[in-house]
Amino acid sequence: MMAAPWLTAMTLTVGLYALLSLTRRRMVAVAISLMGMKLRPGSVVFMGWFGPRGLASVVLGLIYLEHLI
Repeated sequence: MMAAPWLTAMTLTVGLYALLSLTRRRMVAVAISLMGMKLRPGSVVFMGWFGPRGLASVVLGLIYLEHLI
């Protein structure tokens, strides 16, 4: 219950900033880092949405399924 004191002190501005940091800001950072790779916009959005950890899980799952078949 360590987060409870933080949640009561959080303002709307802080909450919106946290939400934007988890969505839009990360997607923009990923898009900037992938500019020279000439990927399709859909691929950049996919990588920005899932992030490095989420995307790694998807890739490892696909590798597992490929070796399973």
